[in-house]
Amino acid sequence: MLLISYFLLYIICLFSITLLVKGFLRGAINAYYFIIPVLIIFYILPEVLDFLVGTKFIGPSSTYVMREALLDEKTTIFYNIYISIILVLFSYLMVKSSSIGTENLKNQIYRFSILFKKYKYLYWALIFIPIILVFYTGSLDFYMDYTDRNRYEGPAVQGVISKLVLASTLLSTLANLYYIKSINNNNSFKYLIPIFFISILLLINFYLHGKRSIVVVFFMVQIAILFISKAVSRRKLSLIAVIFLLLTAVFMKLYGKNIESGSSLLEVITNLRVDFSRDYGVKFVIYHELFNNNSVLPFKGASYLFLLTFFIPRSIYPEKPYPYAVYFTNSAFGNFGNDYLYGWGLTTSFLSESISNLGWFGLFAFPVFYILLIRYISNINSIFTHLLTYLVLVLLLLIQPIAFMVLILLLILFLLKRNKKVVWKRI
Repeated sequence: MLLISYFLLYIICLFSITLLVKGFLRGAINAYYFIIPVLIIFYILPEVLDFLVGTKFIGPSSTYVMREALLDEKTTIFYNIYISIILVLFSYLMVKSSSIGTENLKNQIYRFSILFKKYKYLYWALIFIPIILVFYTGSLDFYMDYTDRNRYEGPAVQGVISKLVLASTLLSTLANLYYIKSINNNNSFKYLIPIFFISILLLINFYLHGKRSIVVVFFMVQIAILFISKAVSRRKLSLIAVIFLLLTAVFMKLYGKNIESGSSLLEVITNLRVDFSRDYGVKFVIYHELFNNNSVLPFKGASYLFLLTFFIPRSIYPEKPYPYAVYFTNSAFGNFGNDYLYGWGLTTSFLSESISNLGWFGLFAFPVFYILLIRYISNINSIFTHLLTYLVLVLLLLIQPIAFMVLILLLILFLLKRNKKVVWKRI
């Protein structure tokens, strides 16, 4: 049965990739073209690599509770079948869902260009804000080291700076879009100069942020913006994507974490799997939450309660729960439901958090939430609301919500100010 579940997962994965490529070449655009690749890369590809290198990943920490979950055959079969069903469902909706009409797309990009040109200096000022804030607070010593910062000993403003870097990064991708469109419209390469300076600012902001996730977010968003806006041809976009992948590989090598400790290619792959796979977290909660009586959270809904009350100081609300990653990291070491702060945490996802908070119903709530939100934004006449929704849905598959809460709040604001229905066409 185990081999059958793997075979089913791989066949469906290949079929989904085929549909993705066909839709990409046709110029189709909807949320599923961004969500499905992330599911494949972070939830399925790691298992493929395990098979190719002939090893069995037993988790990011050598604890019996993690090994027990990842080596359980029943859990693996259940996971493979569940992800296969999700992939089939999302692939079907990807094909059946409408794509944004070309005329509406052109109008939205044109309006953005007018707006950017009008507030160009404000955009640049906002991109500069994280750098200015670092010098203003005089906390340069904290940023002297990139990979081994103790974030609990850093300046109080570091949390604000990280969120400002995320906002600055998103603004940079929009600025790049404007200048790329200017190059195309004016047939002038003088607009490469501001793109160069934006790149320098991005590198500085990446350094200030201190985590690899911000680099991945930038590449993903920039590709998505160029894809949706059709600012470059599909061939050029494919080339840009390859270049971004190579730059990511170079960055990972320079970053060093989980690479330098590997004495062989197998160890390097295993170490990187900790950061670039999400299947182990889902399997962990399936085994312990659904098949056994071990609860990651102190009570059901604890991490959701934290998200609803994150803005309340702990001095006012001492019993406020902690982010999901805190409980998951403790549980990975066998301390189920505990909230000890290690100073670091294992990366979690919306799917594993959904299961921990809602139990069996979480398996159903995960795809329903995605489908309903994607259907809801189809009635909103804003390309950038669509883009922000795509980004939030992708990030939910990769990291915990509190890490990009500013984007979630911005999306809620956009959704509350929804406009008239967008013009759609079938591709």
